[in-house]
Amino acid sequence: MMEPDGRGAVPDPPRCLRRTRRGSPPGVARTRRRFHLGAAAARDANGNVIPGVAFAWTAADSAVATVDAATGVATAVRNGGTAITASAGDVSGSAGVTVLQAVASVEVTPGTATLAALGDAQPFAALARDALGSPVAGVVFEWSSADPAVATVDPASGLALAVGNGTVAVTAAAAGGAGAATLMVRQVVVSIEVTPPEAILTAVGATQQFLAISRDANGNAVADAVLVWDSSDLAVATVDSATGLATAAASGTATITARNGAVAGSAALQVCPHVAGAPPSCAATGRGHSR
Repeated sequence: MMEPDGRGAVPDPPRCLRRTRRGSPPGVARTRRRFHLGAAAARDANGNVIPGVAFAWTAADSAVATVDAATGVATAVRNGGTAITASAGDVSGSAGVTVLQAVASVEVTPGTATLAALGDAQPFAALARDALGSPVAGVVFEWSSADPAVATVDPASGLALAVGNGTVAVTAAAAGGAGAATLMVRQVVVSIEVTPPEAILTAVGATQQFLAISRDANGNAVADAVLVWDSSDLAVATVDSATGLATAAASGTATITARNGAVAGSAALQVCPHVAGAPPSCAATGRGHSR
């Protein structure tokens, strides 16, 4: 039974509940966070607000959003829609709530990567997050390379391909945010080819220019590779350590080697001084060049 109020009148029991809320757009949570739905008002049969009514709050689908039973503060759980209900006795009112995450940031992994040969590939992955850092599922990313001369990237998959030495930003973009990783292309020398592979010098003081091509793991030439030249026998032939120019010193055979770190390539150099009227002191191989 309802007690008389101060004027001796007995108020009507609640006949309806009206849910009101604040915010725009109504009933939409953009992040997985706590949010207040607004206020519930109990009214009598004539539409008059009944003060002091305590409400019990419930969520129709707690997998989408939960709600504090006493305060009406809801917490988004995952994307979707649900109804939030305020009840007083056997009377209730509901409001629809939609959880729809918005992308606030994009994280690209790995954050840095290095490719050691032209033609090598590096896969990248992206993860979108909302304003509170929760992952946003189902986001489609658009991938791009800041410098296609260093690396290209598949716009749909994020697979990057090394094209030239350098550093480039690889970016994944989605509506609401973008993230980037750094890709470095640094060719590593794995083999060195010296030409000519054999040479003969027929006079002390004669010279032979050797050349070297450095290659990465995919067989691509490595431009500007630093090479250091040496001779296995300085008594037979010396070689300029920077240019690869060998000079005959005495009869014999020496190995001329070009090195890049632990990687090396070499050629054979024979020194056969020729004395007029005497037979050659070493056999010609038919390869190389002497002067």
